[in-house]
Amino acid sequence: MANSLLDRSFAQECDAADPLARFRDRFVRDDPSLIYLDGNSLGMLPVATAERIGKVVRGGWGRGLIRSWDHWVDLPRRVGDLLGHHLLGAAPGQLTVCDNTTVNLYKLARAALGARPGRGVIVTDDDNFPTDRYVLAGIAAERGADLRMIHTDIDHGVSVETVGAAVDADTALVCLSHVAYRSGAIADMAQITRIAHDRGALVLWDLCHSAGAVPVDLDGCGADLAVGCTYKYLNAGPGAPAFLYVRNDLQGQLHQPVQGWFGQRDQFTMGPAYDPVPGIGRFMTGTPDIVATAAVAEGVSLLAEAGIEALRDKGMRLTDYLIGLSDAWLAPLGFSIASPRDAASRGSHVCLHHPEAGRLCDALMEVGVIGDYRTPDRLRLGPAPITSRFTDVWDAADTIRRMAGGEEVTRPRSTSGWTAIAPGQGGVSGTPAGVPGTPGGRDGELDGAGGTRSDRVPACSFCGQVPGPHQKILAGRDAHICDACAVLAASLLSTAGQATTATTTATAAMVKLDSHAVGQRCGFCGKPFYQVAGLAAAGDARICVECLELCQEVFAEEPS
Repeated sequence: MANSLLDRSFAQECDAADPLARFRDRFVRDDPSLIYLDGNSLGMLPVATAERIGKVVRGGWGRGLIRSWDHWVDLPRRVGDLLGHHLLGAAPGQLTVCDNTTVNLYKLARAALGARPGRGVIVTDDDNFPTDRYVLAGIAAERGADLRMIHTDIDHGVSVETVGAAVDADTALVCLSHVAYRSGAIADMAQITRIAHDRGALVLWDLCHSAGAVPVDLDGCGADLAVGCTYKYLNAGPGAPAFLYVRNDLQGQLHQPVQGWFGQRDQFTMGPAYDPVPGIGRFMTGTPDIVATAAVAEGVSLLAEAGIEALRDKGMRLTDYLIGLSDAWLAPLGFSIASPRDAASRGSHVCLHHPEAGRLCDALMEVGVIGDYRTPDRLRLGPAPITSRFTDVWDAADTIRRMAGGEEVTRPRSTSGWTAIAPGQGGVSGTPAGVPGTPGGRDGELDGAGGTRSDRVPACSFCGQVPGPHQKILAGRDAHICDACAVLAASLLSTAGQATTATTTATAAMVKLDSHAVGQRCGFCGKPFYQVAGLAAAGDARICVECLELCQEVFAEEPS
């Protein structure tokens, strides 16, 4: 890398060399200008998932009706095996997709406590995710057990030593998160599991912030039980079903407390008494959500194609980059890192501590930089390896520093996905896929994967001109515009300002689209007409008021 990490060109170089960049266009992006760093709360929608759901609904439900249960009935276990094989290090027959994380946690924790008669202690930590603590407290009260809450440093996570001091001969179950929801700290699964086993206890791992971002080796660690959600890094959608893992040799020993008919042997005999099916199926409850489970299948398949090691490598580099920018730009403004600095000890998100973190989080969302807030005073940023770019991280950090420094920020300065082409230039390398002039764009003006633009220079989509001695071109996702046409388009869409006669003559076909713009979209940001203040058009090219304003910023920043 020839450029300083503080220069945006460094991030562009990283993106150009990213082996996972090819997956970016396989996700729905209705607002290409959005900087989304909250994939650890809700992953983006894969294009294939929308198509798969349509097929399940129209074909399986619409045409097949009840006949489709012949191939639906074992879908949760098939998807569980897919998840186990590619992402969680589990052999077949130990994972199934069902219910939600809270319900699965209850089922497995309650079963584990029952499998250790004479032991009445459940161990967890005070920084565990709230639903975990609530469920465990409820089980302890229900069973007359003792919930032993160990103290955890909220920035550095649970330590092996603290767990070792808390687990004893009275402990039935240890329940912890593999990756801490607040700081991203990774617990030592293998060593903690070994400590619990040495003292006769079972271990239940929460993998919500691990699955799809951090390699997990459930079988290799000798893990007993695990649960996790699928709507974060697995990109299965809001409220998508969770998963649970039960080690093979434990399945027959554990009594499932929620005795539903999908866990029943010969379920369609409608027998008078509950008789659980052998294997992982006994941990099912009621009828599974087939549409949502199909979404899980698509998300897992996408990550399996990318490869968990490649995802982990990029996640570590993205978060390292964010920490580096924070040290340089944000630390002087009162920010501190509230996550482990060692990438090997950290998942795929970073917390930034600042007294005004809550206010900043809301303000960032207003300008299209999406993270989230966690108490106390933490801005949590989660660049998902399969969808996030290094330029997203740079743009977010730049926006935060300008905002925290008192600058009035109405939108991120960066034109992520756009390229300004100055006179005499063939373009800028590293332009993201999907922009005209890239392998995934309209004009095919980039040669190969290296991102080097050929001698062919894109013309303005509005007037047909190419960059001249005093003119630049801005390339958007589906259109190009020169600075002269930007002036004219602005005059069409505002009451103030008049274009020059020469410019007007050169672009006489440019018009303003109003009520007849149904179905039209801006060729730069992709927003439909009803989401913008107006569209200027010439031929097939469209540009909105907001993008025109951003054009002026870009042209002003580029050397003439």
